[in-house]
Amino acid sequence: MTGIEVFLITAQFRWTGHVLSMGDNRLPKAIFCSELEEGACSRGGQRKRYKDTLKANLKRCDTEPSELKELASDRSEWRSHCKSSIQQFEADRVQTLQTKRVQQKMGHVRLLPSVYLTH
Repeated sequence: MTGIEVFLITAQFRWTGHVLSMGDNRLPKAIFCSELEEGACSRGGQRKRYKDTLKANLKRCDTEPSELKELASDRSEWRSHCKSSIQQFEADRVQTLQTKRVQQKMGHVRLLPSVYLTH
């Protein structure tokens, strides 16, 4: 069974590839590739932006964010790269869950309830 993360990452990569393949004069690409010139930091920390989660997901799928524009320029290469990297991410996730499950059953790892971790 595929995890919800895979669906979300797939949709994010698909939309990012679509935007990056647009012409430079298109508004979605201009907004996606731009940086804020002015503004104030919000109190209590910054909110995550779309680009922040994209960068984190690229790293989780073993893709360098610096290679993003180059990979997305060739649509078929981008789609095959996304598919293979997301499949590898899902396989690693399932393997990690299985390992944790086995360790829990054998009693090697005792997980504390989240109540104790917050104090």
